Amino acid sequence: KNGDYLSLTANEQKLLLYFMQNAMKILSRIQLLEALWDIDGNFVDENTLAVNIRRLRSKIEADPSNPAYIKNIRGLGYIWEKECEKQ
Repeated sequence: KNGDYLSLTANEQKLLLYFMQNAMKILSRIQLLEALWDIDGNFVDENTLAVNIRRLRSKIEADPSNPAYIKNIRGLGYIWEKECEKQ
């Protein structure tokens, strides 16, 4: 961010990568939970997702209360609202 490295947890890294791989697509909470935490059938509640998104926003957003990257789409889920280059 602004030329500095960010210190992200493993979950934050997975979440950021998943959002960027699915840029400009609305991702439901269920999609995010299943893609990132439910690999082994372990249940994780939606609060865990909200906490991880809040922490990630606090690290990547200039103004986390008015996000430019990870936006909430009321009733549908979240969207990474920036185009990303595919590599």
